[in-house]
Amino acid sequence: MTTEPFVICTAWDKNMSKHGELCSESILQHIRRVEERGGSGITFVSRVISDDYARPASWYKLELIRELLATNPHVLWIDVDAMLIDQGDIRDGVNMSPNCPLQLCNDPNGVNAGVMWWNQGYSAEGLLNRIEELAPQYLNDKWWETAAFNHDFALNPEDYAILEKGVWNAYSHELNPNTKIIHWPGFSNEDRIILMQAQVLGIRRNGHGTI
Repeated sequence: MTTEPFVICTAWDKNMSKHGELCSESILQHIRRVEERGGSGITFVSRVISDDYARPASWYKLELIRELLATNPHVLWIDVDAMLIDQGDIRDGVNMSPNCPLQLCNDPNGVNAGVMWWNQGYSAEGLLNRIEELAPQYLNDKWWETAAFNHDFALNPEDYAILEKGVWNAYSHELNPNTKIIHWPGFSNEDRIILMQAQVLGIRRNGHGTI
């Protein structure tokens, strides 16, 4: 059973509070199931983004990831409109080497920053610094920080590893028995909540989401 320590994190503003509640439950249920099987080492950190945060809320993830990487070897970010439905251990299948600073998925628009596994080290710090330097250019882009990651990926692909989309950041039509995380970008908040509530019911009843 894996015991390598790491942190799962997410954050939301007041407009996404229900999403935050549902996303958080999926993560806490996963940690409980891992611990029941003898696993350990998973910490969950969530934050509510203040009303006076100066940037679009999606940019807050960079600050939280940087903060957590200062004291943790591995950090998994999950957008608040996503849920962890893995029946095993979310650590399985990732590269934990500091030489692989960031692992994430592609979608039709490029790399997607909705789910990201970070490994502590000099390379991760440099990557975060580059994204911060791009922030003024992409601050209000329709894809916010994801647009900055795509810019950087085109220039520094060696700092990125691509995870299997249908496993690590599956959209509704990509769900399969191996899916670890399901994500609903582009849905209305109301539709997201309905879909997330259905997944939570599955987790409560069966120990896993609905595939």
